[in-house]
Amino acid sequence: MSNQPTSEIRGIHRLPLYGALAVVILALLLVIGSVISDGPVAKNLGESIEERSLYILDEQNGELAVYDARTKQSLGRFLRGEGAFVRISMRSLVRMRRLKEIDLNLPFKLVKSENGDLRITDPASGEDIRVNAFGPIAIESFAKFLPSNHSEEGAKG
Repeated sequence: MSNQPTSEIRGIHRLPLYGALAVVILALLLVIGSVISDGPVAKNLGESIEERSLYILDEQNGELAVYDARTKQSLGRFLRGEGAFVRISMRSLVRMRRLKEIDLNLPFKLVKSENGDLRITDPASGEDIRVNAFGPIAIESFAKFLPSNHSEEGAKG
């Protein structure tokens, strides 16, 4: 017998390598499949019970203004330092519009579903944010812009 080291892998050490290789191949197949399909994923949002189209403008003086897109009526303003969740949400949606080169002057949609979900959606880009996922303060920030203002409903979601 020779004391020379060999590059051959022996015994049980092959199993983890085969497992890692399988994970890499599966990940590669999933990425290729998602790129090829390039279609929107269907979301079960529930039946909409209330919605409003909104213009949300980040003004130069640092204020955030919210308008009804249909009537152009002012629904509210956040002074500098207020409405952090609304600001962050809207900047995120606007960023996606810029990346997809979509008109920034189109309205967003605030939708309340029968299951209690409150979402701010961008019909132009297909992006949406489930407001309920961020808790009662986030829900209250957006719910006051709905026609019936049900800020406490859905806060459990």
